[in-house]
Amino acid sequence: VAGLWLGIFYRAIELNLTSEWQSVVDLAPLYAILLFGGYSVLTIAYQVATFNDCRDAAIELEQEVREAKEDLRKKGFEFSQ
Repeated sequence: VAGLWLGIFYRAIELNLTSEWQSVVDLAPLYAILLFGGYSVLTIAYQVATFNDCRDAAIELEQEVREAKEDLRKKGFEFSQ
C-alpha cells in the first residue's frame, strides 16, 4: 500500500487525477492516522465504559490477602496500621 501511495504521490504512476483528488491522495496517510487514532480512542472508551467489576474476584482477593497477613503474623511479621 505504501509503495502504491508513493508512486501516486511522486507521479510515477499516472492516473490523470484532478487536483482535488491528487490533494486527497497526498493527504491519505494523514487521514489514515487520524482515522486509526479516532477508532483507537473510541474502542478504549467503549472498553472502559463496559468494564466488568468482578465482585466475586475482589472478594476472593480480599480473603487471600487476609490469609496471607495472618500467615505472616504467625511467622513474626508486624503490620503497621
